[in-house]
Formats: sequence, C-alpha cells, structure tokens
Amino acid sequence: MKPSMQNMFQSLQKVQKATPPSLNAGKVINGKVTELLPGNKAIVDIGGRQVNARLETSLTKGGNYLFQVQAQKNPVHLKVVSNEAKGNETVSLQKWMQAHGIKVNSQTMAFAKSLMDKQIPFNAQELKQAFSILQSSKNPLTSTVLKEMFERQLPIRTSVFQALSAGKQNQLGALFGQLSNRGNPFPPATRAAALLSSIVPSAGRGNFPQVAGQKLSNEVQNDNRQSFQLLKQAGALPPSETFGNFKSKVILQNMAGSSTGSPPGADTLMRNMQGAVAPQNDHRVASQSSLQRLFPVTAAFSFSENKSLMAEGTAEKIQGLFRQQAPLSGSEQQQLSRWSGQFSRIFQSDGNAKPSPALLQSFVNNHQQLTEQGSFSKLMTALTGAEKSSVQKMLGQISGEAAKSVHSNSGQTSNGTMVRMMEGAVARIDQALQSQVPSSLQKTLTEWTALSQRETPLPVQERLLLQVKAFQQLSGLDDEAVLRQNNSSPESSMKSGLLSLITDLSASKGEAGRNMLHFFNSMQMTASQENSHSLQFTLQFPGQLLETEKDIHVNVDGRKSEDGTIDPDHCHILFYLDLQSLKETVIDMQVQNRGVQVTVFNENEELTGIADGFEEKLQKGLENAGYSLVSLQVKNSGKEIPGKIPSSVTTSTYEGVDFRI
Repeated sequence: MKPSMQNMFQSLQKVQKATPPSLNAGKVINGKVTELLPGNKAIVDIGGRQVNARLETSLTKGGNYLFQVQAQKNPVHLKVVSNEAKGNETVSLQKWMQAHGIKVNSQTMAFAKSLMDKQIPFNAQELKQAFSILQSSKNPLTSTVLKEMFERQLPIRTSVFQALSAGKQNQLGALFGQLSNRGNPFPPATRAAALLSSIVPSAGRGNFPQVAGQKLSNEVQNDNRQSFQLLKQAGALPPSETFGNFKSKVILQNMAGSSTGSPPGADTLMRNMQGAVAPQNDHRVASQSSLQRLFPVTAAFSFSENKSLMAEGTAEKIQGLFRQQAPLSGSEQQQLSRWSGQFSRIFQSDGNAKPSPALLQSFVNNHQQLTEQGSFSKLMTALTGAEKSSVQKMLGQISGEAAKSVHSNSGQTSNGTMVRMMEGAVARIDQALQSQVPSSLQKTLTEWTALSQRETPLPVQERLLLQVKAFQQLSGLDDEAVLRQNNSSPESSMKSGLLSLITDLSASKGEAGRNMLHFFNSMQMTASQENSHSLQFTLQFPGQLLETEKDIHVNVDGRKSEDGTIDPDHCHILFYLDLQSLKETVIDMQVQNRGVQVTVFNENEELTGIADGFEEKLQKGLENAGYSLVSLQVKNSGKEIPGKIPSSVTTSTYEGVDFRI
C-alpha cells in the first residue's frame, strides 16, 4: 500500500482507543503522578487512564516513575521499582531487569524501553519469553510483532508470534493459490474443499453428482440431517420424503455406483453389507438382488439403472434457494411472522371478526417499525421485479387501511376485493419468509451452492456474494466462538481441515497449510477492537474475489449495542482495494438511517466520469438490500488526502455489527 493511501485509509477510520492496560499483580508500567492525596495515595496517569493508587514511597507530583503492581485492589497498590532521580526511568528499568535475571544488552534494553515509553505493561516472565523469540527469529518484523502482542495483551508465546507474523507477511489470496496448486488437498465432500474450490475454481475435483453423493453418504451414516432438510426446502426432494427412506436410497446409490463411477467408500460399504447377509459358514457372496430385497425402496433405485440420486435440476434449485435469501436477522423474521399473524386476525375476508383497537394499534406500530428498519425492503430481494412492485404497492395500502380503522374507532375493515388483494400480497410475503433458511442450515446452503457451481456456474455478482459467504462461514474463523457458546464441537471447516492435513501434506503444501492456519489464527486475534461504547472490526478477504493479486481489506465500526453488535442501519465501512486497472482504491461508506453516502478515493482522474454511469446500478443494488443512496462522490486520492475525520462523522452516534457486500 502506498504511503499516501495508507495514511488516507487510517485517517478515515474512527480510531478506537486501545483497551486500558491490565494492571495485574507483578506487571511493570511507566506512569506519571498527576495528583497527590492524603494517606500515601495518588492519582497516576497510566496510558491515559487515571488510576487511584496507594503508594509505598513518597513521590513528587508531575514525576514519571516505573511502577510495579503489588496487588490488584481498589485502590491499586503500586511500588516504585527504583528510587532513581526524576527522569531516570531507564536506569530503574535496567536495575529491575538485572534483579529478575533478564539479560541486559542493547537489543533487550531497546525493546523493553520501547514498551515502557508507550506505557505498555509487562512482567519478567513475558519479557524473558519475548527476548527468547527476539533472539532466535530472523524475521525483520519480529520486534514490531512482539510489541503488538504486548499492546493487545496477547499471550507471549511462539504460536501467537507465528500467527501474527503470518498475517503481516502473507497475502490470503496467495495462500489459497499455493494450497490449490496441483489440485485440492482436501477430501472433495468437505467444507474445506468447497471453500477452496469456491475461491479457486480450478481446484474443484469431481462433478456435482459424484461429490454430492459422497457428501450425502458421509452425512447419512452419521445420521446428519442437514443436507436432507436443505434439499427438501430447495424442492430437490418431495415434501413427503422421510429421512429413513432417503437414507436407504443414499446407501443403495453408494452400493450401486453412479454413471460416473462408484464414489469412494462404496466398495467398502458393499463388502460390509454382503458380510451382514451372507451366512458365516457359506463362502458364497450375497448377490446384489439379495441386497435389494433388504430395502423396500429399491424399486425406485434399481442397481441396473445406475441412476444418480441428484435428480436433474437439483443444482438450479439449490441456487434458486440461495438467491431467495434476504439479509434479515432472526428477530426481523420473527417480527414479520407476528405482523402476518396480526394481519390475518384483522383483515378477515368473511368480515365476521371485529378486531380490537389494541390489536389494530399494535399492527400499525409493528408495520411502521418494519418499514422504518427496512425489513420489508430487505424481503423484497426475494421477489421478482413485477411482483415486487405489486407487493410494495399493497404494503402501502395495508398501512393506510389499518391506520384508517384505528382512527375511525369502528373496527371496520376494507371491502372484500381490497382485502383479497392485500391477502395476496401478505401470502407472497409469507412465502418469501418460508424460503428463508434457518441459521442452523446457512452454512449448509453456502456449501451446497458452492458445489452446485460444478454443474451450473453462477453469474459474476452472485458468485462474488457466494465467495464472501463461503469465506465467512466455511473458513472456521468462528470455530472457537461456537465452542464457547454451545459447549460442543463446531462443524467441520477449512480450519479443522487444515489441522487434520498439515502433517500429511507434501513439503510445499504443508508450508502453505501451516501459513494458512497461522493466518486464520492471526485474523481471529486481531479482527476486533472494542471498548465499553464502540466496536471496530477489521476483515480481510482473498483477492480472487475481485480477480486481483492483493487482498481486500474492510474496516467496519460503530457504537456497541446491548447485544454486542453494530447496527447495520448506522455504521461506517471502509474498503481498501488494489484493482488491476484502477489500482489502489479506498471506498468510504457512511450509513445513517439506512441512507448511504459513498466516497471513492482514487488517483485516476477519469474515474469521475466512469462512476457516473454506475450510479443508477448502485442505487438499485442498495435498494434491493434495503438501503438508499444519498450521494456518490469520487475524489482524487493524490490531491484530497484528509488530514482528519470531519466532525460530522466523529460525532455521529452509532448503534450496533452486521456486514453485507
């Protein structure tokens, strides 16, 4: 990144204050006495934090001292490390290091002093571990990475150092490329393989029926119903299909093999089944016809027909379900369901029921809230152009009719024709709601959509969205979080696949696999910063998403809400891109009340004219996602590098993190 673009990207960020230093017992830190209090107490400035401390030595107001935390109490007990004259903290540090058996030389002193000057706390054991890494590593970034570890209050361990170093030295896209060189190293019917082939299409092995059959075989043998449920929701299986019946078909299909050949494991499964039905004292092998009689469903799946379990059109049905997914949260879906139920109770076609004023008012309030938060607009992404226009028109009619009933206090609703038209619109909304995949199946849908591309490639825009979702959901960056929340093993992912494979890979792929694993660990450790009021997320995606060599960097920030998220209606998003033609580009997106202000910074003076031609498409795209375009500006990054963030931005209030490209 050019210095000018780096300065711009950093200046546009709402810089989060680092987490206050942890003053655990034994930690050493530099502080300034700002106020003396009676009873050997004082106010000490430590890293911008005013600490009420109990001192064991008389000190001078305004003096800088090197303190060691004696006890983490209130007030904190601080002990001056050495009674050196004012301004000689370096001498105090050197004496403290010698007293704790830490080797003192120019390198170790320079590193320890840099921590002291930045008021970053440390203890003797941490310094010893850091110096061990510093002296054994040949990495030129070693000192920088170690300082970041102290500043972020991360464990000072070799594994953490390796992870952060990999994050600074490697491009994620390059690692994907190295891992996929000469084929996909993961078993084809795994999420790791699906993610890798999604990012690097040439890494895909096997056709769609083959890989799908193997995936289903693996799942049914473990009584995993996720793919079964997803295929039913996509319409690839009959609504009446039972899991038991489906499981039998999968087993038979594996034994029979498909027209493209038997999937891996079919021969073993066949031998096991033959052994189960053949008498122990009879060396004759059970025939396939004998095996067929074990299952009542073999008439539909005859071994002689070699039929594939994946019926024609399955890939298209899966992709259709993928397209119908709207950017709705779980709470929004529940609110829409309540709204639909209220409508049914109010607008009765037969006119026999008279809605209560309380129900009418609740419905009006609910409708208004869904409109203001963009829930209806989000759901419209699942509808086609013509029906979208019709439903939107009727939503306005529904709001007006309900409000009219509230103000008239009569409880009377519209005539039958109007009610039937409104019922049709609500029915279509219900249908769109029912097509939304539950959170438990979202990763499964992403995986199957990635697999479906082996048969039917997606258009460019949908492929980009799929790649983003695949990386977010299948990489395993949330494995530890899932483990903490559910106290159960997370689902398979690329990260778990890397853990299984790095010892078995060839030297070149083994190195790429280890670097990828370190990179993922680095992203997990550095992706978020937060304090009591705000959150900031730094995301990184492989450059293959935009067919570039450099990774895509995204920064999302906003005020922390009660549930610990950033409200997508009020947030700030920054993109850093290094594109093939436009080169380095920064996109600044300010989102307020679902209105989006977009500013593009680039050194190409001709970009302004080019961008004007895309404004209408951008506006429609944002509207489909439930947002509106407030403004689109293009600025020359070589001439308009902002020195600071405008006050109108820094003083804005933000609530809540959701992120959608």
